[in-house]
Amino acid sequence: MGDNQIRGSLPWDLGITLPNLQFFSIANNQFTGSIPVSISNASNLYTLYFGHNKLTGKVPSLEMLQRLEVFSINTNFIGNGVGDDLRFLCSMNNALNLRMVIISANNLDGVLPDCISNFSSTLSVLDLQQNKMFGSIPPGLGNLLNLEYLSAYNNRLSGHIPLEIEDLSKLQHLDLSENNFSGNIPPSLGNLKLLLKLYLEGSNLSGVIPSSLAECRNLLVLSLSGNNLRGSLPPELIGLSFSPIQIDLSANQFTGVLPMEIGNWKNLQYFDISQNMMSGKIPATLGGCVTLEFLVMTRNSFEGHIPSSLETLRGNFLLKCILPKSPKATDGFSSTNLIGEGSFGSVFKGILHDHGALLVAVKVINLSHHGATKSFLAECEALRNIRHRNLVKVLTACSGADYQDRDFKALVYEFMVNGNLDEWLHSTPRTNEAFQEQRNLSVIQRMNIAIDVANALEYLHHDCETAIVHCDLKPSNVLLDDEMTARVGDFGLARFLLKQTQDGSTNQSSSIGVRGTMGYAAPEYGLGNEVSTYGDVYSYGVLLLEMFTGRKPTDNIFKDGFTLHDFVKASLQEQVIKILDPVLLSEGENGKQRETMFPIEVQEQVSKSENA
Repeated sequence: MGDNQIRGSLPWDLGITLPNLQFFSIANNQFTGSIPVSISNASNLYTLYFGHNKLTGKVPSLEMLQRLEVFSINTNFIGNGVGDDLRFLCSMNNALNLRMVIISANNLDGVLPDCISNFSSTLSVLDLQQNKMFGSIPPGLGNLLNLEYLSAYNNRLSGHIPLEIEDLSKLQHLDLSENNFSGNIPPSLGNLKLLLKLYLEGSNLSGVIPSSLAECRNLLVLSLSGNNLRGSLPPELIGLSFSPIQIDLSANQFTGVLPMEIGNWKNLQYFDISQNMMSGKIPATLGGCVTLEFLVMTRNSFEGHIPSSLETLRGNFLLKCILPKSPKATDGFSSTNLIGEGSFGSVFKGILHDHGALLVAVKVINLSHHGATKSFLAECEALRNIRHRNLVKVLTACSGADYQDRDFKALVYEFMVNGNLDEWLHSTPRTNEAFQEQRNLSVIQRMNIAIDVANALEYLHHDCETAIVHCDLKPSNVLLDDEMTARVGDFGLARFLLKQTQDGSTNQSSSIGVRGTMGYAAPEYGLGNEVSTYGDVYSYGVLLLEMFTGRKPTDNIFKDGFTLHDFVKASLQEQVIKILDPVLLSEGENGKQRETMFPIEVQEQVSKSENA
């Protein structure tokens, strides 16, 4: 039942009437109410997906589900917020083959119980992020020897980060950011030899960066921003021991000079050392970071000239910030220049006077939105090297402080004068623009747009050095230039397939939680499956159906399991005329036009309907 628009509540006797149930998923729907207590009676269950609904209440005991392997309730409203919402975790100690526990993005309140230390040693994913958990992390967590992904981001956890985390030798992703810990970063984290990503930003940590982190030789991302860390950067960390892609040390109290050895980070793409107390000259060796494209050094005490070696860096993507110090480009981001809004920011029309009065679109990131910074980084990473006529061209990007000295992040794109495909298909005026005349797309224009989008996907999936999955393909993310050429944009959810398998998917645990947009996202994403190119292909199929029927997959007609796909399938082959966008039919009112618009089968159906 996943990835529909089913409403209502689950039957109270679900586990009684279906006692032999083994797999149950209602992910990506609109269910309300609570998880029925009777679910524990279905003792053969090994998979439970409740994610991305509107469920409330408490999670019942699951102690009878001894065969349970996967339990996911992420992105609901589960929890009463009164401090005892986590008791159900202890009831899963009986599940001897438990592999994944995903309870993120809910309203779960209470002390993180010690009993999670007794989860099965087969557990590989534990996702607790974005709840209201408090207390300390149980030291016994080190018992979960096969854990690969651990996230407790954005809770209210306190105390010290336990030393026992060093026993999680298979851990690849550790995110404890946005909590209220005390003490230092444990030097024992250096024992996590397989660690790829470490997020500890905004967690009230103090002390120095332990030099032992240099032992994490596979580390790609290190984010320590927004803490109370001090001292100089350890030379061991900046040596040749590992080669990270992203380092964020901003908003701390680091002092001293930037070591010359920083040039050893040959794969570094993102480096933010802003809002510290660093001093001295910017080392010329920074130019040795040949892939560096995002460099933020504001609010320090650096002196001297910017080294000429920085001018040779490939792309120079974020080394020049052309926007925020002056509000002239977009008239101070006035609402009169607002042309669109999304989940992570707003888009303004502006003019870059330093570039010959170039008309641009400026996407200003809403940094108060959880995940906005990570979305910004994902889009920067996706756009930094890709070049294709059917992709929106990014001109530059900015990160630092605006003219009012507030944190600021923005992406600057070439302006698409014909807006986006959604506006054309559904006659939607842009934000702050009155709709003046009906804008219609001919069947030929629609076919050309479909081909353009297909070309963009083929490039992303097969022609990039590392395959890119867009993850959010939909009409509003397909922009149209002055020649009505389609350009795919908005890469805020994009993912790289670092390790490809035969089915084009990635086994990187960082893909957990990716969703896309309801109606366009592939059903398997709602089940917690990994990102793959097939997900984009599914979204492209939905896009095609919408382009030629004029109906959105979220229209009110599509409910109770009846989808846009069912709507089209039911009318093939004999009743195609009933599902075509009426705009296309009105365009072909005279015979000559129709002959160039539709294949003969459709022409015959049009004629029959007119003669009926």
